[in-house]
Parts: sequence; structure tokens; C-alpha cells
Amino acid sequence: MALIVLAALIVAAAILLALRARRLAQPLPADVDPAAPLAPGDLLRLRRWERRLRRVFWIIGSVYLALVGASLGGLEAPPDRLALVLTLFGATCLLGAMIQFSERCPRCGYNLGFQSRLLLPESCERCGGRYR
Repeated sequence: MALIVLAALIVAAAILLALRARRLAQPLPADVDPAAPLAPGDLLRLRRWERRLRRVFWIIGSVYLALVGASLGGLEAPPDRLALVLTLFGATCLLGAMIQFSERCPRCGYNLGFQSRLLLPESCERCGGRYR
């Protein structure tokens, strides 16, 4: 079972890397000006995304610490509880990935989740537009 999950994670990572390389290779639209400042609404939206990403990171981290603490604390996990824990683990991973990949560059539409792990990046990897 663990090997199947590991293989699925490796395949998912390979797909994401292939999508990233393909998107970076596409030419920029002619109307994209990376030197132009962001509109206040766009900057506010990016800041909200960054705050939401941090909050979810802390929530997921707390859930993981609670699960590890419960398992190290000597609590025995019957098979049905193990399935519940694995489901919770998968759901939190999915939630984090959904929020991570939900925001795009306001200028070129490149997905910011590919270049940022927890914070808003300094600039777009594709068009070079600055966010800070």
C-alpha cells in the first residue's frame, strides 16, 4: 500500500514539473509589461492568497503534529482508525495543494504555486513582473 502511495506521489510530482516546464516555454503575450506596477486590487488579492497559504500551513502542521503525538503517545490505532488518519492526511494535503495552486500572476497568468512554497515570490518566474 505504501509503495502505491509513494508511486502516485512521484507521478504527480513528475506531472507538475512537466506542466511547469511547458508553461515556462510558452511565449509571453505582446501586451504584457513586467515593468508596469500592479493594480491595487491585484496586489491586495496576492496578499490575501499569501495569508491564506500561511494559515493553512499552520493548520496542516498542527494536524500532523497531533497525529504524530498520538502515535508516539502509545495510543493504539485499530485498522478503521488508521484509515481515518490516512484520509485526514490526504485531505489536508489536497487542501494545501488546492490553495497553493489557486493564484496566478495578474500579468501573464502563470501559476504562482509552481514558484512559491509559502510566501509571495519577489517576481514572476515567467514574465519577470515584480510583486513587492
